[in-house]
Amino acid sequence: MLYTVAIAVCLSATPVQKCSEGTSVAWVVAPEHPESIGACMRHGMLYAAESHLVTDGSYAKVFCSFGMTAGKTTASLQ
Repeated sequence: MLYTVAIAVCLSATPVQKCSEGTSVAWVVAPEHPESIGACMRHGMLYAAESHLVTDGSYAKVFCSFGMTAGKTTASLQ
């Protein structure tokens, strides 16, 4: 089974519980589809770091969705 990885980049002032697509300064869906939830989380954090999405004053929050979502909007990943 494959997972879709989405990364929300939120400002440090945003509580982690409220960090979502609607409150983020960036929302990115990674192109790869890991095969486990652990790999999904790890890949999301690595993707955020390697893509330089996180800057001073922000953090990344990874969302893992079961299944590939090529035909869905990113909003459905929440």
